[in-house]
Amino acid sequence: TDAFERLGKSAMGLGGAPDGKGGSDSWLSGWTIFYWGWWISWAPFCGTFLAKISRGRTLRQFILGTLIIPSLYSFVWFGIFGAEGIRMQRMADASGVCTAAYAGQSAYAAQYNETQKKAMGMGWTPSCVLDPKYHGGFGKCKEFAWTRFVEVGQECVKSTKWVGVPCGDLADPTGMKAPPTAGPCAGKITAEHLDPSSSSKMYNHFSGGWRPPCFVPVQDSVVCLYNQGTTDIFFDQLATYGPRGFSDLLSVVGLVALVLYFVTSSDSGSFVVDIISANGHPNPPIPQRIVWSFTEGATACALLAAGRNLPDSSGSLKALQSASMVSGLPYTFILFWCAQSLVLLCREEAGVISKDRKQFQVFIMSFARWQSLLLAIVAPGVGIAR
Repeated sequence: TDAFERLGKSAMGLGGAPDGKGGSDSWLSGWTIFYWGWWISWAPFCGTFLAKISRGRTLRQFILGTLIIPSLYSFVWFGIFGAEGIRMQRMADASGVCTAAYAGQSAYAAQYNETQKKAMGMGWTPSCVLDPKYHGGFGKCKEFAWTRFVEVGQECVKSTKWVGVPCGDLADPTGMKAPPTAGPCAGKITAEHLDPSSSSKMYNHFSGGWRPPCFVPVQDSVVCLYNQGTTDIFFDQLATYGPRGFSDLLSVVGLVALVLYFVTSSDSGSFVVDIISANGHPNPPIPQRIVWSFTEGATACALLAAGRNLPDSSGSLKALQSASMVSGLPYTFILFWCAQSLVLLCREEAGVISKDRKQFQVFIMSFARWQSLLLAIVAPGVGIAR
């Protein structure tokens, strides 16, 4: 039903889920299967580059260095930053920052002063005073070690219990109105133990005095990430890891890392394009690589400039990205043959099959055995297994 959403609204008889429970029309374009096409379209570049830098390595070293280690690093990266992003979004939803952002106001809690936060209810209303030593004063109740008399069987003994410090007009967890007149603790608990002003009090620790209000304005570092652009989320999240000066330093370090990533990626891409345009020469001339680098940059700038008058200024660039994604579909079948060639090459290196064997039993485009040709295109592994 999500695909039919792109045909139009169900109320107009065009598409969509009749029960109203289908996804939005943008869901399909973000589906995971489309990332497969994106990765496959990058396969010629990545494969050529990895083959170039991995020359002389064993298959074990190649798999370890290009698949296992990067995957483990990605697990750690997404585990840390993904979990922090989820935590940030949950805090923004619970505190009301996202409510204001969805209504067209700022998605940054720092844009509101304390008076505005109180008026908009943008914050927390816990049942206790928050502990200032925990997570910057948010997320955990401040606890008090309450030592008092308790009845244990037929005896009255002292016992210590951790209780939350109450806020506002909430009931005092250590409260007691009058000393007991019956039971093991009768006579041991006196009026002095109940007097809030007494130095030997055991009860009513939070009665008769001022308490901080229960409402706590949301901290300024909270941002509604869902309402932010893709390019903003990373830096907004870095801003939560410390005070202003430290978060600015992290942003600068992150920006430098991004620049190095794009520069090295552009250099690698230009190198591969240069190899292909030089008819496979392993060490093409550097001036030619520089020309390709400027050509790639100029193409991206031209696409961005061409879309500056569109509602979405990056629409032209996204169109090129979509075209490269579509090109991944026909290349999928070429990857099948590449995978089959890799298996045959490994079997040759291991001596399982002879390098001087007859390569093809029939002409590759012979349609006399069209069933075998079709099977080899869509499922080359079947022929290898046989």
